[in-house]
Amino acid sequence: HFRRDLELVNGPLDILDQVSERYPIATHGVSMSIGTTDPLDFEYLGELKRLAELSHPRVVVDTAGLSPRATELANLLAENIHQLDEDTIDWVLAEIRGRMVPKKGPTH
Repeated sequence: HFRRDLELVNGPLDILDQVSERYPIATHGVSMSIGTTDPLDFEYLGELKRLAELSHPRVVVDTAGLSPRATELANLLAENIHQLDEDTIDWVLAEIRGRMVPKKGPTH
């Protein structure tokens, strides 16, 4: 839970470093309450940013505003990519690339 993760920011950071050397650390903002009528808590958001920086993320995937299925896909890939063989990675890449809508840019 993210609130418990924040306790590490102000507590035993050496433990966070030791854990992150052996295991991937995933934090997510489901408890941020973005989209409510309450004002944003900028102190809390600052702590979130600090925790993200301390966890040395290799990749940050922003699924804000996307469907829950998009978040599920990002999490599933992040948690399991190490288990995929090269053939499966090639297949996933081909599937995604084959379904992407080309970005519209300037035509010269």
